[in-house]
Parts: sequence; C-alpha cells; structure tokens
Amino acid sequence: MARRSGSSLERGLRLLAVFATVDEPELTVADLAQQAGLPPSTAYRYIQGLREAGYLESSGGGAIRLGERVEALARRLQLRDPLPDLARPVMRELSRLTSETVLLVEAAGIFGVCVERVESQEAVRLSFAKGRMEPLYAGATVRALLAFLPEDVLTAVIKGGLSPYTEATITDADDLRENLEQVRRLGYAHSVGEMDDEVRALAVPLRPSGRGYARAALSVTGPAFRFTAEKVPRVLPLLQASAVRIESILGRLGEHAENGNI
Repeated sequence: MARRSGSSLERGLRLLAVFATVDEPELTVADLAQQAGLPPSTAYRYIQGLREAGYLESSGGGAIRLGERVEALARRLQLRDPLPDLARPVMRELSRLTSETVLLVEAAGIFGVCVERVESQEAVRLSFAKGRMEPLYAGATVRALLAFLPEDVLTAVIKGGLSPYTEATITDADDLRENLEQVRRLGYAHSVGEMDDEVRALAVPLRPSGRGYARAALSVTGPAFRFTAEKVPRVLPLLQASAVRIESILGRLGEHAENGNI
C-alpha cells in the first residue's frame, strides 16, 4: 500500500532518494512510483518537473536517471565536507586493528549517507557502499546517528515507514524508540543482520562537543561468523577511541555538532 504522499517538496525528494536505495542507475517511471510510494500519475508529474529542473533526465527506452544538477551538487558537497578526508587515516588504522570494514555515515534528511568506507582485507559483501543512502532506522550504523539527531528527524523517519530489509529489521515504532533510548544510554549501537543477513555492526556517534546532536557515525562492520559476539568487547574500545580522535580533530577545527552542520 502506498504511503501518504506528503508535501510537494517531500514527494520530489522521495523520488530522488529512490536512486540512493537501489543498485540500478536507471529506473522506469512505474518503478520510481512504486519505490517512492506514489501513484504513477503523481510520480510522472513530479518527474517531469525534476527533469525540467535538471535533477532527473531521460535515457534510452523511457528510463529515468539522475541529472547533471544532482551530480554537480554531489561534487560540491564532497569539496565542502572535510570530514571524510580528516577521518580516513583513523578509519584505516581502525580497520587494520579490527580486520573489518569501517564506515563513516552522515545524515541527509531521513537517510544516512555513507561518505567514506575503508575496506577490510578480508572478503565481505555489504550493501552500504560509499555514496549510498540507507534509511536511518535499519542497522546499528545509522541508528548510532539517529539516536543523537533532533526528535523531528525521528518523527519523519517513522512517518516515512519502517519497511523490513531482513527478518531482523526493526519495523515497529515503539521498538525503534526503545532501541534508540538504549543507544543513548550505552553510547553505542549494535545490530546483527538488519540490513544485510548475517552481518554484525557496531557503531558510535561523532559528537565533537561531547553533547548535542551527532555530526556523523562511525562503525565497524563484518560478517557475523567472523565478527562474532565474543569480539565485540575487544572492538568497542578501539571504535570508541577512534571516534574520540576524529572528534578531537573536528573540535580543533571549530566544528560543533550543535551548529546544525550535519
């Protein structure tokens, strides 16, 4: 059943966000409408507007893809955001110490965007590729961020629907709120198989001021058969120490989580 459409801006953003949640670079109007939870006629009208504005464009065979204005915005964002470059050396060291993949995620509306990813030397297959967007409720990597964002972000996430990615995905609003309260209390998030089956994630928020909203989230992620529950007590202090190092760098640059730069 289609979700409630919401405002005109929300509908347009929802159509654009579909491309961040699928692997295909091109989609039909029908596919976009279905993924965005919009009636086909409504989706078509907004797609036409986004095409005229340069945010979407048509390809052969009637398919739709992201337009040049989106690509230009992405390039500007990469140039403006210093966090990936600042965090990368710390992330590499953390990956070396844990032998697992390390992710850095920032918030974009009701989504988390992977802005940097350092691969493990061991084989691993994860959905959360660099540049990809995932909803803020599914898995520890994004929930470590959501737990320390404004309440209206959580309200929007719940309003957008808590669709399951696996059998382990949290899909109940009360369960999500309870989990986020636990994350705030513990200072970290832990999940197994919520976004990808049999994948464990351990994540902490980056809060340069030590209070207020999160600037980003840092996570260690790997297959559960290798990144076992027994390894969590060893990995958690390494993850937390890495987060402190990145927060210290950001603090010296005068970045503060409460300034809304998230």
